[in-house]
Amino acid sequence: MRDTLTAPPARTQVPIRHLTGPHALDRGLIEHLLERAAAFEHDTRKEAGGLSGRLLATVFYEPSTRTRFSFEAAMHRLGGQVLSAENATGASSAAKGESLEDAIRVIGGYADGIVLRHPELGAAERAARNAVEQAEENVVLLNRTVLTIPQQAGADGRLFGSVTAQDIAAAIREARGLRIEKRDVHLPEPIKNVGTYMVVVEIVENVTATVKTMVVAKK
Repeated sequence: MRDTLTAPPARTQVPIRHLTGPHALDRGLIEHLLERAAAFEHDTRKEAGGLSGRLLATVFYEPSTRTRFSFEAAMHRLGGQVLSAENATGASSAAKGESLEDAIRVIGGYADGIVLRHPELGAAERAARNAVEQAEENVVLLNRTVLTIPQQAGADGRLFGSVTAQDIAAAIREARGLRIEKRDVHLPEPIKNVGTYMVVVEIVENVTATVKTMVVAKK
């Protein structure tokens, strides 16, 4: 029996983190997916570019053509990019004994979503649990993180420029090595004054951390 794990890289109206089997599909989600599929079929240009800047990893531990191409083609048509391991058993670190859990942990650091095909029963659930555990570890890490961002400022504390979500995402990557996109930094508007700010960062869908961010005047 084959397991397929699809972690949707795009946020949808229906909150879902992992799809590991039919048990994760309720009526509302099925109807939502069918409606979106019908919309794509009617006009593929409507959603073109919707996943721009997103990466999907297709990790296949056994041969596949139609399944892998269907996911990769869809990702490209929606403006995203694909990292492909079409022979993960023989042409990846699995050949040297790397576990599935370790592979998912590493790949998850590069990609926004993972499509997995594995011959072992329960592999998708194992991968999903690993991804959740990794996200929870990152939440703890970021909750303990204090970012210091120096900026040019006047005597009144007003910045000559501003600190944006992109700046905070870059500071997180530099401080913790985590791949955070600017869209995942919940900053209603750019920061324009020195001070301490509690910034919410979305690690994965519906999982957030709060990062203490100190904007200080450059000396």
